[in-house]
Amino acid sequence: MRAIDAAGNAYNASMNIARLLRIAVKAAAKVYVVADSSKIGRTALTRFGNVRDWAGLITDDEVDPTIAEQLRAAGVSMIVAPREAIEVR
Repeated sequence: MRAIDAAGNAYNASMNIARLLRIAVKAAAKVYVVADSSKIGRTALTRFGNVRDWAGLITDDEVDPTIAEQLRAAGVSMIVAPREAIEVR
C-alpha cells in the first residue's frame, strides 16, 4: 500500500499489486491497514479500496490532524499509536 487519501481511498503504485490486494481483502475476514503517517493524505496510481470498508487504519501520531479528522468524518476507524511504539529498530 502506497497511499491513503483524506477520503480513505487506498492506493498502490503497481496495478498488479493493487489487483492482488483487492483479492486479499475480499478473502480476509477482517482487514486492518497499517501505514505510517508519511503515506496518509497522498494518492498513487491505482485505487484498490477504501479503509472505511475495512476494520480500520493503524498509524502513528505524526499524522496530519486535519487529514485524520477528514478520515474519521469519512467513516474510517483509526488507531493512532505513538511513533516510538511502532518504530522498527
